[in-house]
Amino acid sequence: MPHSPHFVFGYPQTGAGDSPPSLLAPLPLALFFHPPHYITQQEMASSLTKALDPKRTLLLICDVQTKFREATYGFSDMCSAIRKMTKAATILEMPVMATEQNPKALGETVPDVGLAEVPSELLLGAHPKTKFSMCISPVQEAIKDKNIDAAIIVGIESHICVLQTTLDLLASDLRVFVLADAVSSVHKQEIPVALEVMRQAGAVVTTSESIVFRLMRDASDPKFKPFVKLIKEEKDAGNTKRALETFLGGAAEQGKL
Repeated sequence: MPHSPHFVFGYPQTGAGDSPPSLLAPLPLALFFHPPHYITQQEMASSLTKALDPKRTLLLICDVQTKFREATYGFSDMCSAIRKMTKAATILEMPVMATEQNPKALGETVPDVGLAEVPSELLLGAHPKTKFSMCISPVQEAIKDKNIDAAIIVGIESHICVLQTTLDLLASDLRVFVLADAVSSVHKQEIPVALEVMRQAGAVVTTSESIVFRLMRDASDPKFKPFVKLIKEEKDAGNTKRALETFLGGAAEQGKL
């Protein structure tokens, strides 16, 4: 079966050669979004300026599954950025959690993102879901149990599951950071639109390297040596540059990020 977003998320398939229907076409655009969570200037300032504690920050990996590999724009570059995040999470002792949309049909989380290398005390599982948002019971329970006050979101699709997760978390008064070099969609044109919606809703849109340095904070920390080794390895392998060029080439040139 074709790996279209409509097959992937359970929408009716079109016939061979037909153009898939728009997910938004039957409804006014406003109905697609959750009820708005209005961000005050004080809340926005808190997200932008308050320090991040790795132990109270949750890395959320959204639906990076085998069936999406061929259909998703820049899948391998997205995965390399996510793998950098899981490696950094191990160094910084930051909890990690993944979800999987209908895994019986769409497969498990791909090994490319490095979940298997995350220590068991930090890995909070890969949980199946049917709703588009990641805010299912296991995630909500982990946020409460771990006293989480910030979430970093990576994965797919930027305009569906990533967006809805971001809006739900913002409505729950968490600070949300979306990594522009580590989220994607089937159609790349959806990505900047989704990022702008999330930014306007109150999320901080940033990059994988920027956020890990923000989490690290101090070069005198004993964790800095393995941390900077990871950063150098990612740069030497070309992973950092490739992900930035794939997802932010145009935005970087135009000064939009």
